[in-house]
Amino acid sequence: MIPAISSQGNKQPYREVLMKWLRVISPLLEVPVSIDKSYQFYLDAYPKPNSKSFAVVSELSQGDRKLGDIWTKRPTLSFFSKLHRLLWHLSAVLPVLIYIFYKGKKFGLVELQVIVGYSLYKNFLKKHQSLIPIIISDITPTAHMLWAATSSLNRDVFWWQDDYHHMDGFSSENYLPHPCTLAAVLNQGGLDTVLKKNRFARIYVRPQTEVLPFKSTPFIPRVGIATNAFFEANTEQIRILIKIQESLGADLFKIRLHPNSKLTSKSFPEDLIVVAAADETIEEFSNSIDIAIVGNSAVQLKLLCAGLPVVHLAGLDQHGFDVYGYCQKGFCYGLDSIEALNSEIILQFYNSTGIAERLYNYVNVRNRNDLFLLDKFESVN
Repeated sequence: MIPAISSQGNKQPYREVLMKWLRVISPLLEVPVSIDKSYQFYLDAYPKPNSKSFAVVSELSQGDRKLGDIWTKRPTLSFFSKLHRLLWHLSAVLPVLIYIFYKGKKFGLVELQVIVGYSLYKNFLKKHQSLIPIIISDITPTAHMLWAATSSLNRDVFWWQDDYHHMDGFSSENYLPHPCTLAAVLNQGGLDTVLKKNRFARIYVRPQTEVLPFKSTPFIPRVGIATNAFFEANTEQIRILIKIQESLGADLFKIRLHPNSKLTSKSFPEDLIVVAAADETIEEFSNSIDIAIVGNSAVQLKLLCAGLPVVHLAGLDQHGFDVYGYCQKGFCYGLDSIEALNSEIILQFYNSTGIAERLYNYVNVRNRNDLFLLDKFESVN
């Protein structure tokens, strides 16, 4: 645990205990009591712009499909709606908790939270027999609860490959822990993962990625930094930013913060760097710069496909070097030390042959036989 957080917890032990127990019962406020029967799909997220859920809704709503077919969370709930959920669900889950404590069964707080969520989702799905949950592959505890409840009822589940590395073999993390009957995949790795779990699944191919030629870089480039949620703008990271600017002599020095970051322009020394607007898209960011410097962030793949020379640099987060393996796969230039940053070597790397082909093969589905295109998606019978 981070020392500052640990110290804060020691000063407020009662508040910490209360928050832990509130997390246990949080599903009581998250799971709807009931929804309109006209919905065919259930997406347990609010589709705010540039979010994972926004991509799901946008792609499934193309063509003749109506947005109303997909239920999504609302940005806010009224006090009375929350109270209604709380009282309704409490009556259903209380007997389960009483039984657990009566039998003397010992569960951790996270396990209790999963049991509560699983029970509520199971009751909810029984009332909506034709509803199909969409599970985004960046699996959350809530998604596990929903997915496990759906699987226990032998119901359809739609698995949505959200990012290119969400596949078997990338890491020890299991991106497809439960069965799925429908899937939307981005690349060959995602397709192979689904087929390994269910070769009879109905598989759709999400829009395939075009790989653009790499940009030529001017002598004095516009440099962009793309960070992940773990970038803290600490002393060492600020030193790295200053060194990048000095090494590349940037005409423009710009940083794109992760959507969940709490940092602002005030988090950086004055006049060091321009902070991109929170609503700036990846495409707009890419078009505004000539070279991108990134830590361990999946955004580097999107920037590479846009034809932007990318340097993966260790030190911009605490996860070390090349966690995603893009440098090892040979289509991203990487450095484990800022001291070796050199614009000429970067250009030599991206002028070499074979990079675009390796990148294209990674981000797309090579074998599309017997698959369905997502833009032709109409309904599930």
